[in-house]
Amino acid sequence: MTDPGLEVRFTRVLAALAARPDCHVLVDCGDHPVTAADDPVEVGDAEVVRVVWPQCPTGAPDWMLVDLAVAAGGSVVVEAAGCEADSSGVADLARLTGGRVQPGSIDAAPVAVLSVAHPPMSRRGILGRAPAAVVEHADPDPRARLVESLRAMGGDVGGRSPALELDASACIACGVCVKACPHDALDLGTADGRTTLVQYPDRCRGEQACVTSCPSRVIEVRGQHDWATVLAGRPLPLARLATTSCQKCRGTIPQGRTMCQACSDRARDPFGTHLPDHLLDSLPAKYRDRLRG
Repeated sequence: MTDPGLEVRFTRVLAALAARPDCHVLVDCGDHPVTAADDPVEVGDAEVVRVVWPQCPTGAPDWMLVDLAVAAGGSVVVEAAGCEADSSGVADLARLTGGRVQPGSIDAAPVAVLSVAHPPMSRRGILGRAPAAVVEHADPDPRARLVESLRAMGGDVGGRSPALELDASACIACGVCVKACPHDALDLGTADGRTTLVQYPDRCRGEQACVTSCPSRVIEVRGQHDWATVLAGRPLPLARLATTSCQKCRGTIPQGRTMCQACSDRARDPFGTHLPDHLLDSLPAKYRDRLRG
């Protein structure tokens, strides 16, 4: 999670940038002077605003760097020549944003300097009111915020996202995967006797909790969604099947069955312990053999 105090100060910097004409942003660290680059980024005739980051800017959250591009209307160049930190994250962000955020330097003299540690205070701020948000962030999760920032930035976003492209065509609508996903990236809906399993790619983090928790082991990873699919924000159907209700627990089951797997196991052995085979296989042999009798 990002420091709440940093977020408040950063919001003021964004508001100051958004109030200016479109410009480019040079982000650097206050502890390291800006150095002349052998191959500076060309910015044309647009003005340049320098934003001083409290620490090395290569470690800044990626969504914050994209938000700077949204507020400024131009590109964001992250100066890392004086820092020893790894700048590969910024290079990855450059590929993702098509160069809107990139590592490097700018030769042009800045027309203004904004410090994230000591941001400008507007009249709203003096009255204790927060500035209007440049990008609305409803979710504290950094991955969700990056999705929101990229949507606000617009344009082409390249590469593959962390979101998994799944195949669950043999789904039995048990709902275990829906409960297992910590980011609510899956959902089951039933209407008129048919159940649909859908995925929300913009919520998926690629952790595969759905894959490992599926009792029937019918969820397979086919690859990764591209960012265009993720940013579209539309649910994708993974499986559709005719369903009915379990006679015991009233849970959803495929049509043609009378009980779900859990109720069927309990009816067969009321006092036994019932785990899916793939969970049994993960246990030490002495426990696995004991449970299997």
